[in-house]
Amino acid sequence: NAPFNPASRLFDPAQAGGALLDIGIYNLTVTRWVMENAGANAGANAETAIGQCPPAMQIHASAVIGPTGVDHRTAATIVFPEGVTSQLVCSLDSDGDDTFRIHGERGTITIHRHFWSACAATLARTGAAPVTMERPWRINGFEGEIEEAMRCVAAGKVESDVMPHEETRQTLAWMDQIRREVGVRYPFEGG
Repeated sequence: NAPFNPASRLFDPAQAGGALLDIGIYNLTVTRWVMENAGANAGANAETAIGQCPPAMQIHASAVIGPTGVDHRTAATIVFPEGVTSQLVCSLDSDGDDTFRIHGERGTITIHRHFWSACAATLARTGAAPVTMERPWRINGFEGEIEEAMRCVAAGKVESDVMPHEETRQTLAWMDQIRREVGVRYPFEGG
């Protein structure tokens, strides 16, 4: 829950403000990771045009737009061809529990509060006692991102094997679709 300040990077459209671009990226990135690791089609394929989602996937979104024209809160539902649904809310104007839940056929995985840098996850299988794994931060919860960027720079690489450009492009296609649905545009965008 961030106090509204029109000059803050969170609320200023010239600085790409808004809930989706600031924190929604984490919801979408983890959703893509879950779908790809489950063997589902998360839309990462060469035939998808830049800024376009695969035709079989549907995204429905709504947002609370603030006085500066950026989203203070965005809710989205992504429906995949396999019948899997992902729902997310990202918000600058309220304090949620910030957990990420993966519901499957045999149970649920909960990545606990502040899931993007969580220290614990719980597997709750149907008919079994929940199992929680804990991994404390070594630095601030973002060390994996930091270390991968450092590794790439040191190796002279312009693309990470862990987070390749195509994966980023596909995530941005989802974000573009959500922004089109809710009507958020930025002054630096063409067209």
